[in-house]
Order: sequence, then structure tokens, then C-alpha cells
Amino acid sequence: MRILKSLFLIGLLLPTIGFAKSPQSQLVNELVQCAAYYQISSNILSDMNAPRMKGVAEKLKTQYKASMDLANKYDEHAIDKFDVAKATLLSVLPNKQNLSELMAAYKDKCPMIISDPEKRLSYWQMADM
Repeated sequence: MRILKSLFLIGLLLPTIGFAKSPQSQLVNELVQCAAYYQISSNILSDMNAPRMKGVAEKLKTQYKASMDLANKYDEHAIDKFDVAKATLLSVLPNKQNLSELMAAYKDKCPMIISDPEKRLSYWQMADM
């Protein structure tokens, strides 16, 4: 529960850490958070050396790339924001091998954002009004 609160705060704070609050930057913020989630999860599963998790780790790696490709489409400095997001997520992850709380925060949200980033951008544009 502590990590969910921390992740919620991260979602609120990351846009203010030197990042503009435009709708596009809000979308990029979410995309780099998703990319960080996917990369961290992929790395943890790969490190388990569990054959049945290899496919899941590869899928997560693909989703990481998709998230970063989209983030780079909207912001050429997305990699810098990714580094901040990843470091922040790692800093609040209490057990570096337990993905349950990260999954609870990102597993449903990220596929939605990646599948239709323009819809999510529209959401941020409406929220900005």
C-alpha cells in the first residue's frame, strides 16, 4: 500500500520536476513512466532465469520500446525524463523482486495509453482547459 501512495505522488510530482505541464508533456510523462515500469519488470523477470517467464519478459521489453518510441515522437528529450522516472520508481520499490505493486499501478493504464496516445493527449488537452 505504501508504494501505491508513493507511485500516486510520483505521478503528481514528475510533471513538476523541471517539466512543463503542457498536455503533450503530461502524455510524455506518462509514457516514460510506462517505459520505466516495463523495463524494470522485464529486467526483474529476466533475472529470475525462469523459463516460463522468458516470454513475458520479452513482451515487456517490446512494450518498453513501444513506450519510448512514442515518448520520443512527442519529445526529443524523452530519454532524460525516462531516466528520472526509472530512478524514481526504483527508489520507491521496497522489494526489488516484487512487482505486484508496480503492476497494480501500471498494468492496466499503460496498455491503454500506448494503444491510443492521441486519445490520451486529448484527455490532457481537455484537463488543461
